[in-house]
Amino acid sequence: MAMYLVICKFNHMSSVAEAARRAESGLGQRLKQSPGFLGYYVFDAGDGVGGSVTMFEDKEAALVAKRRLLPGSGRVWST
Repeated sequence: MAMYLVICKFNHMSSVAEAARRAESGLGQRLKQSPGFLGYYVFDAGDGVGGSVTMFEDKEAALVAKRRLLPGSGRVWST
């Protein structure tokens, strides 16, 4: 079974932990309601750089969510 990922990188973050907490109550809640949504993870890459990985069941779901909820960021990848 293929899985589709939207991977985003964020530079100049003052607190990745705080961004993750905000995302959980904001963007995370909207993503959970998206068709085909499987999971959303935020990570700290060090030196003010953070990232996120959002997983979807199919390519169409990933593309729709990227366009509506993650505009201008990330790229869709297939596993």
